[in-house]
Amino acid sequence: MTKTYTLTEEELDQLVKERMAEKRIKVDLTSVFRPVKIDDNKEITPINEKYPDIVEKLKVSRSVNPVRFIFKEVPRVNDITGDVDYHNFAEHEIHNALRLLTLRIFGVTKNNELEHHDIKLAQEFYTNFKNLFLESYDKRLEELTK
Repeated sequence: MTKTYTLTEEELDQLVKERMAEKRIKVDLTSVFRPVKIDDNKEITPINEKYPDIVEKLKVSRSVNPVRFIFKEVPRVNDITGDVDYHNFAEHEIHNALRLLTLRIFGVTKNNELEHHDIKLAQEFYTNFKNLFLESYDKRLEELTK
């Protein structure tokens, strides 16, 4: 036997609003920081290109578009092939470090543990960390090329 309820339009609206407020919006791993994610081509490459000596060393790499990498002063030499690389990690590792540092501020370890109302603030903190990283990286290259 099914039950029938009679609600006014206002009561129905209120019930829907309450249910929507209760529902936690699912945040997946890519959606939280995607709008502010560090972009190696747009943010790291222009910094490297300010320093021609750095660019020349990075171009020794066999990678596609090596100018987008974070420069490592002491090269890494492959014992088998003899290849020399002036980088040690990829841009996604920087993104992950910034993401994890930001999440720790909120006491969580995963993007989907953030509360919906914290997403904008998390994006702001991520952007602040990213800008600090980029400014510091630029300063480091400036010091290396003096």
